[in-house]
Amino acid sequence: MRRLRLNAVLAGALLAGVPMLGGGLAVTLFAPPMLTLETPEEAETVGLGGFDLLVRFDAAGRAEPATFQVLLNGVDVTDLVETAPNGAHGHLNGLRDGPNTLRLQVFGRGLWPPAVLVEESREIEILYRPPLSLDRA
Repeated sequence: MRRLRLNAVLAGALLAGVPMLGGGLAVTLFAPPMLTLETPEEAETVGLGGFDLLVRFDAAGRAEPATFQVLLNGVDVTDLVETAPNGAHGHLNGLRDGPNTLRLQVFGRGLWPPAVLVEESREIEILYRPPLSLDRA
């Protein structure tokens, strides 16, 4: 009971402090996402064929497609992806054995004030497993 009350007090203090930091921060924290990763899924295992990438931008048009960037293991592979006002798609392969990190990032307009640009990113890990019959000698 005491712990619940303490958490409620801390939550109240946090909410009271957000307007002092600026109303825009509160609106930005609770805004709908600007990008949604449809495929691949987190921890998906892929083989020699690589994987399809499908990203959707928010329907409100807050995301700036020109700022969209795709990083695979820290390497910019954005030029391998087709980008449009509503999202991006492409096929990526040439992964390294084991875990690979896929990072997507985009800048877009905040909800308030709309002139402020905010960055949103997603990062997932994809597991590459070549076929056991593949000769690596």
